Amino acid sequence: MLKPRIIGTIIVSNNWAVQSVNFQRYLPIGRPEILARYLNAWGVDEILLLDISSGQPNYDLVKKVSRFCFVPLTYGGAIRSVDHIRELLRVGADKVSLNTILFDDLDIVHEASLKFGSQALVGCIDYRMQDGQRLVYRGGREQTARTPSEIADDAERVGIGELLFRAMDRNGMKVGYDSEFFHEISERYQIPVIASGGVGNPEHVLHLLRDSKVAAAAVGNSLNFSEQSVCLLKGYLAHNDIPVRLDLPNSYSENHIDSDGRLVRKSDEELLGLRFKYIEEEVI
Repeated sequence: MLKPRIIGTIIVSNNWAVQSVNFQRYLPIGRPEILARYLNAWGVDEILLLDISSGQPNYDLVKKVSRFCFVPLTYGGAIRSVDHIRELLRVGADKVSLNTILFDDLDIVHEASLKFGSQALVGCIDYRMQDGQRLVYRGGREQTARTPSEIADDAERVGIGELLFRAMDRNGMKVGYDSEFFHEISERYQIPVIASGGVGNPEHVLHLLRDSKVAAAAVGNSLNFSEQSVCLLKGYLAHNDIPVRLDLPNSYSENHIDSDGRLVRKSDEELLGLRFKYIEEEVI
């Protein structure tokens, strides 16, 4: 069984990384390549780079970020043709995230899957609760009458290799994932399902991975404001028996981590023991 992945999400607007809140407010954080560099150093499994600026795919952004990225890099934003996909893969992306094109031209998606392989294509589906029903938004802006599973069925049929579902009304709200939905949707598809939207603390990720069969948890805002955030998140998950990849610069295996992702202070007795702990000299 494959271990669940932790994907660091970087939202970009006008070449600046931003904190996204409910798909309506965007607060600047810094340079995307710097965020990618730290996420990579802290042991993230993949990076998802989503450019919400209008226009053409941002090839220069992919070039900059890929220089610091030694894990799979997925880029999404203004992709409308097979040529766009080809160039993005050429300049450094490992995968592309397709959204609007899933509504406009499935033939392009099918052609791309034949040329580049399904593993290079991620179907990005944005949805929001509306009158008790989950409805999809085209490009994250235009409401449709279609459900997430209807769009996902079409995407899987034409060769999409992974499905990314983003809960718009949970984005940046720190209320946790849409667990009921992800439990259901991860049982429905044979291809990997990625969950996004709502993370406020490591406990939210723990509940998602325990209660569903999703292949990956995409985490955005909560990874950007503390040192070693990925290490702490994975350490917390490992303490709670979630089999995540742990080849990290610091796994915190000897520490306790609380549900807010903060290290728990050791007792005075433990600290005193460390003070007088004998460490045998290493002979090389």
